[in-house]
Amino acid sequence: MKKFKIILITVFSAIAIVGCEGAGDYEIELINGFTVNRSSSEKICISSHEYSYEKVLIPTYDNYEDGEYVIEVGHDKDRYIVAKTNLNQYYIMNTMEIKVYGPLTEELFNNKKENLDISKDAILKTLDDMKITD
Repeated sequence: MKKFKIILITVFSAIAIVGCEGAGDYEIELINGFTVNRSSSEKICISSHEYSYEKVLIPTYDNYEDGEYVIEVGHDKDRYIVAKTNLNQYYIMNTMEIKVYGPLTEELFNNKKENLDISKDAILKTLDDMKITD
């Protein structure tokens, strides 16, 4: 009976720890007040406290509601944020004008980066790499 109680307590403790809402949530600071916000494994977006979390900027709100989420992100020193999503869509955001370009194919993304003269420093990194370096 004692063994059964220990097993039961262990199982319920494991479920409580794994099932806790917010256990894997995080926020990664980018530039100009923008952040990557993870509220679940499939709810990852770029937004700003200034615009509230209801204002999803990358991916665009409609695509975010349809299951698209950020998997890679990068930025230059002061103006542009670049991102890639789970659906292989690419986005560029001008943080000074709050203008989002996308969703884009990889080819259009690279062309747009070149046309906007975005620094080579704005390279895409996985979110895990961004958490480690930022």
